[in-house]
Amino acid sequence: NAKVTATFAEKEYTLDIINGSSDSDKDTYKKGEQVAIKADAPEAHKKFAGWVIVSGEGEIADPTAAETTFIVGAQDTVIRAEYEDVLYTLTVENGTGSGEYLFNAEASISATIPEGYVFTGWVTEGEVEIADATKAETTATVKGNAKVTATFAEKEYTLNIINGGSDDEKNTYKKGEQVAIKADAPEA
Repeated sequence: NAKVTATFAEKEYTLDIINGSSDSDKDTYKKGEQVAIKADAPEAHKKFAGWVIVSGEGEIADPTAAETTFIVGAQDTVIRAEYEDVLYTLTVENGTGSGEYLFNAEASISATIPEGYVFTGWVTEGEVEIADATKAETTATVKGNAKVTATFAEKEYTLNIINGGSDDEKNTYKKGEQVAIKADAPEA
């Protein structure tokens, strides 16, 4: 009389993580086991977009979180952290061209010049490079979130006085500015 006893071991499955890691030093896991996973730091000008299951099965507790938990399914599984480009905000004051842009994108910007004024240049704040800050229409290379402001000066007009003059030594004036003029004495 011989007695035979069967023994069973619960099947284990592999978990491969692309662009990330786990806090575990194990190579295989049982179905239902929870594994803490963490996405690698994104490259410059990229941000974490989410986790995807490439092959196999299981459940990602929060696919939108860079650090979350993977619940092992009944297959060998591959998961991957995915990344997307960061969009930077360019704000254009006193002009057009505001929007969201990728790093190093060239944005067309244009000053909106009010009546009675002349364009004097662009002033920048943040991470942006202006191709030609002396032109009302130019391009801005976006390097990060930034603001560009078109600046203006009141237009000046030339006053030529014939057969007369003014005590003022200048000859250009702004709209609405008053100038005292006097006629020359008539020739005898």
